[in-house]
Amino acid sequence: MSNESELFCSHLESVNIDIRKKTVDVYAEGGTVLRFTYTPRGVLLQLTLGTEVNHSPTDDVVGPPITESTSSTSEPVADAPAASRPKNPAEVMSGKLQTKPADGRPDGRGHPTAWARFLAHRDGDDGALLISATFHNRARAIALGLDAGDSITAQGYYHPSRDPQRLPTFSVFHLMKGFE
Repeated sequence: MSNESELFCSHLESVNIDIRKKTVDVYAEGGTVLRFTYTPRGVLLQLTLGTEVNHSPTDDVVGPPITESTSSTSEPVADAPAASRPKNPAEVMSGKLQTKPADGRPDGRGHPTAWARFLAHRDGDDGALLISATFHNRARAIALGLDAGDSITAQGYYHPSRDPQRLPTFSVFHLMKGFE
């Protein structure tokens, strides 16, 4: 063993491998921690000096692979992709179905959906909005039993359209009333 490797190994305290979190933590004297996180986009290396790592970065973190911090509350500096940005808060909308719900395309996880045009009242907007509503999970099964003209109250995520030729969307995960 060379002098360099003997010096390096003499300062190591432990190595922790977490297969579920896809992380390898290397602990050295003085509280220095190297965390390697295996993500779909590559390996993220996090260096923490003088403290222990108390958080785990998400699999979607991308950007500079090395981050130095002196506090356990610092997050890695990285650009987050659109998928990991915060979602719009869930909203409740009431209105009438303009079309009979029909089978839709599978969602991002391959689960079946249903969709219909929905004329809805949204807080803060004057009048009603025509929206393309997508029904997920149990809301899908209920929606497929509804007809055009049925009144519903739904909870989900509203997504305004960037294209004036397309309707805004409403991802419904819970039907609250009006479907009995």
